[in-house]
Amino acid sequence: MGNESSKPRGPPPPLPPAPVPIGLIRELCHPYEVTLNVKEQVGWSGDSFEIRDVNGQPAFIMQGRAMSFRQKKVLKDLSGNPIINFKHEFSMFKKYCIYAGGSSGRVLATIRPHVFLGITADIEFTNHDGTQRLFGLDGDFLSSEATITDRSTRMPVGRISRRRWNTNDIIFGQQTYFVTAAPNVDLSLIICICVALDEAKNDK
Repeated sequence: MGNESSKPRGPPPPLPPAPVPIGLIRELCHPYEVTLNVKEQVGWSGDSFEIRDVNGQPAFIMQGRAMSFRQKKVLKDLSGNPIINFKHEFSMFKKYCIYAGGSSGRVLATIRPHVFLGITADIEFTNHDGTQRLFGLDGDFLSSEATITDRSTRMPVGRISRRRWNTNDIIFGQQTYFVTAAPNVDLSLIICICVALDEAKNDK
């Protein structure tokens, strides 16, 4: 018999639907599971991310700003309209704040990474209906897979899988992730969690 750990793994099981739409943007709470490929792009214009669907078609635009004191990143639709943005806010503890559109007004969510031997996180946000909610990233973001969980229901609401040891990772330090949002969960929030934790990893 061969080594069980050497056998190829099948696709992960589908995530259960959230009982009600949950997230920052109600329109991005799709009634079906969505998986996107999020690939880091490092250049003179600042770290950006190429975001495509499983068929390789562009899905969103995530642009960073080089020389920005707080490293603002903006998630846009394919027409270039800002959906949400986030910044690394300097304080006693590392945190990232998410804002609506391209503005820096009211904070919609905070992502607080916990960096020790690995990376986990707490995500507090104002739901689209005005209620306060809490997600948590369970497992280690630096491993091949981590799960985002709704703390109130203990249900998984998202998954981040990491593609490791490809040529770009080794030579350029670029990283590729597969980001999955459960049915009825805001896709933009799951994307921002992934990108914020990638920044936390690089600042580790």
